[in-house]
Amino acid sequence: MFRRFTLLSIVAMSSCVLAQVPSSVSSVETYRIGDTLVRLIIHNMEINPVIEVDTINRSDYEINDVFRVSSISLDNEKLDFNQSAGVFVEEYGERDNKVFFVLDYFYLHGGGSVLVDCEVSFEKEKILPPECRVKVN
Repeated sequence: MFRRFTLLSIVAMSSCVLAQVPSSVSSVETYRIGDTLVRLIIHNMEINPVIEVDTINRSDYEINDVFRVSSISLDNEKLDFNQSAGVFVEEYGERDNKVFFVLDYFYLHGGGSVLVDCEVSFEKEKILPPECRVKVN
């Protein structure tokens, strides 16, 4: 009798759908900004150079909006993560009712790098594009 129960439990568990986190994800953080839940997903930038920002409905925990950051604008210049010698997330979190991330962007042509501070704002549950500026120490 115990064997049959164990076998049925295993069969039932194998039919469940399990959430899978992609292997490129290095960090997932959730913040409450005003009345909005915000999820910040940081990928391993060497494998999948993207940062994801999601807003989540607090009543049913469904995703309202998704914004994938694979490039940023800095002083009217587009910095594409895939067209760089490397992009690394140095810091991230929540400040002043915004989500922020600091990137160390390495130029592919001409060498050098720039430290960039980006903030993502929200209008209700809509995600606005990041506003970025050179980070001054």
